[in-house]
Amino acid sequence: MNIESINKVLNNDASEILVANWKSPKGIILIIYSIVMIALPITIAASTEFGQVLWIPIGAVIYGIYLGFIQEVDFYANNKEVWNILGMGIVPIAPLMIGSSFLPENFDPLISNIVIGLTIIATLFVFLWFVIRCSNAVILMNEGINLTKLVCVFISKIFLVFLFTFVMLANLNRTMSDKPGEMEKGLLVLGIVGAVGTWIYDKLCNTRQVFQNRE
Repeated sequence: MNIESINKVLNNDASEILVANWKSPKGIILIIYSIVMIALPITIAASTEFGQVLWIPIGAVIYGIYLGFIQEVDFYANNKEVWNILGMGIVPIAPLMIGSSFLPENFDPLISNIVIGLTIIATLFVFLWFVIRCSNAVILMNEGINLTKLVCVFISKIFLVFLFTFVMLANLNRTMSDKPGEMEKGLLVLGIVGAVGTWIYDKLCNTRQVFQNRE
């Protein structure tokens, strides 16, 4: 990337990197490779007793985070990329909610199946739209990095956002509990997770450091 494009990213302008380029061969390959690296070990572990294969996706996540910490790869380009990843999980819920609202009780089964089918297609399309934007950002911000490393970064950056979001929401629910001590525990965990998440984000939103090292 040129200096002007990097400066745009540093100023939280994601217009050049968060692009849903469906024609990008590298983006499609990155997504397929990532799915295989996660789905294949899980399938093998579920169908056999060889659970050790689950270390493959776990190792990919750990390695991807490691690459970000040592500033070898650009992990999170800016805030907008993090929100794009979060959108993968949140935004696809909208088609499901809208689709279900058109299914009152005793509805014609044929129409119901059509609505359900269209809703699933819309949900998958929205999810893929966010995924392809994320894959293109990974590729554009890490030119010259080999595919295996890009896959690990792609998987780990999505995993981290969803992990922290899940933990935060789970403990936010605890803070509204009427059970004795639950609110205090929830607030304590929220504080710890928030502090850890902020520290990790400061380390992994590393565009400036990575491109300074590359220069």
